[in-house]
Amino acid sequence: MKLKFLLTLSLSACLITVQAQKNAKKGNASTVVSMPDLDINTPEGALKANRKIQANLKDGENCWYYWEGNVFSRVPGEKDKLLFTYIAMNVRNTKTVIDSVKGYGYRQVTKENLL
Repeated sequence: MKLKFLLTLSLSACLITVQAQKNAKKGNASTVVSMPDLDINTPEGALKANRKIQANLKDGENCWYYWEGNVFSRVPGEKDKLLFTYIAMNVRNTKTVIDSVKGYGYRQVTKENLL
């Protein structure tokens, strides 16, 4: 439990430091995000809403996710047995793609780390 907390704390500190350094290089003390107008009743609007949920509407800006959980063994007739716990992080980045036939789209790249 202590190790899990320390790993989570160190990963969070790294993420905060990296973001602060990026903001300092841009000359921003903090980043202000405005909500775009998305009409989910249009194909382009629905796709942009999906992109917003998955990552970010800005090209090249990273979006971080974190989760944790337990893995159990399951054998019929036996009580479930905890095998191990885990913590994981994911970073995602998207880029706009405009196709002459299909119109608006995006390409997503993602990396995950499971501890």
